Formats: sequence, structure tokens, C-alpha cells
Amino acid sequence: MPPIVTTALTVVAAVAFFSIVISWARCHAADLSCASDFLDEFYAASQRLIKDEKTPSSVIDFIRWFAGRAGRPSLARGFAFHLLMGRLGVSQASSVKASKLFEDVESLPPELRKEFTILIDNGMKSSAAADPILSRVYLYVLTIFMSRTGRKGDAASPDRASTVALDLATRDRECLMPA
Repeated sequence: MPPIVTTALTVVAAVAFFSIVISWARCHAADLSCASDFLDEFYAASQRLIKDEKTPSSVIDFIRWFAGRAGRPSLARGFAFHLLMGRLGVSQASSVKASKLFEDVESLPPELRKEFTILIDNGMKSSAAADPILSRVYLYVLTIFMSRTGRKGDAASPDRASTVALDLATRDRECLMPA
């Protein structure tokens, strides 16, 4: 092959590579902006729950644990893995503390249960949006799973939020340790 052809192919490959990288960077920057918005909603809901006297201590401990991890892509990856492998929602609470957390979440008054749903929904979406490669896939799966009807665009379900919280609590032993 003549050197001019080799050089031209190299230039075309380099331009194509950099175009792909720039396109990815733009999409990821937009996803990170969304992750920031989700985190803002997450922290607002967590503050409302923590400040309310009716919030049980097990829920506050869970919020503290979750606040240290919200926005990390590993949460979205673990959720997607458990959902795809059929492990989500089938495992029962693995300890007394996990059972207590689940009971306390279920017994929250309706206004606090709504805040807890907002907290879980936005915390998990911030984790999904922060993933550099599969953020759009994780966001889509999470949005459909969290919805009341299983359709995109529907409000988040409190029951689904409890399922995600229990999955997080049983996946990570640190979650159930006192702060």
C-alpha cells in the first residue's frame, strides 16, 4: 500500500475515533448534570426524613449509609445485576436489622413514605446517571422498574422503593451497622 493511502487511512481513523470520544463526552456531561439534579432531590428528601421526629432510627441509619453511596455507579450496576438475575425482591431480609428496616419503612406515615420513595428513586437514578458507559441503559431499566405500572413516565412506587431499599440492605452488611 502506498504511504499516502496509509496516512489517509490513519487520519480518517483518528478523526473517527476523536469524533466518537467527543460525542461520548457530551452525552456523559449531560448525564452527570442529571446525576447532580437527582442528588439534589435525594438530599432534600433525606433532610426532610431526618428532621421529622416520626422517622425511625433504622431508617435514619439507612439514609446515612445510602447518602455515602448515592451517585456511585456501583449501586446501579448491582441493582441491574440483581434484577436481571432474578434476585431482586425474592431474597428475604437476611438479618433482624434488615427485617426491622423493612417493617419501619412499611410503617412510615404516607407523607414520609412518599419522601422515602423520592429518596430511593433519586438516589438510584443519580447512581445510574453517573455510570460512564451504560448510564442510559441503567436509567431506562431503573425508571421502568420504579414506576407504579412498569411504564416509563409513571410516578415511582413506594413498594418498589421498599424492594430496592431491602435489596441494598441485604447486599451490603455495612448498611445495617450502626453509624
